[in-house]
Amino acid sequence: MTATTIKRATVTLTRIYGDPRPRLDALGYTVQGGSPTRRQVQIDGEVTKSGKPVWRRVYCLQFSNAPSFVVKVNGQSVFI
Repeated sequence: MTATTIKRATVTLTRIYGDPRPRLDALGYTVQGGSPTRRQVQIDGEVTKSGKPVWRRVYCLQFSNAPSFVVKVNGQSVFI
């Protein structure tokens, strides 16, 4: 068994933006990559070189009755 590191992030700003199409399977659960939500966040005060905030889409992972929310950072899922 290999150890898995779970990365966590601190949300500094949040906004609701757009209306993305949910990605669900036939039973109503999310697919492996998660289903995008309307929520976007800025994590850990992240800004671009020009000083603008970096907005990241929040994804919902739902495999049972309890969802988990993640954002993608450099191709990896980070729990928020």
